[in-house]
This record gives sequence, C-alpha cells and structure tokens, in this order.
Amino acid sequence: MCHAVAIPRGRRAVLSGRVSAAMGPAMLPAVRDAMRRHTLDYPAERAVLELGRLGPEQVALGAATLPVHELLTAGGC
Repeated sequence: MCHAVAIPRGRRAVLSGRVSAAMGPAMLPAVRDAMRRHTLDYPAERAVLELGRLGPEQVALGAATLPVHELLTAGGC
C-alpha cells in the first residue's frame, strides 16, 4: 500500500481479493495505520484506502477493461 500511494498521482489504494472480502472491515484500520507509518506524510495524508466493491469477479472485470480501453482509444471498431 505504501508504494501505491507514494507514486505520483497515487491517491487511492483498494484492498481486494478473498482475504479482504473475509477480513477487510476488521483489518482496514491496521492497514491504514501501517500505511501512515511507512509512507511520507504528504502522500499518506491525501491517500484513500478502501475495500473493493466489485465482488468475486473483480479480477475478470478489471482485465476486461483493458481491451475495451484499447478499442475506445483506437477509435472504435
């Protein structure tokens, strides 16, 4: 998480996957605390850390956006 928010424009980090789905609400405060302790003040202050909301198909949905983005960027069909 620290690296995700420390990169330029890294303003949002999303915890996702099976572990965060099962334990996310319980572990989110500890992850936020660790991120703040191991990140420079400025990136840590502006970063948003949240739980994913796309459910069990989040990896497939994320992967599906890549070819759609390429198609739209190239001007369509």
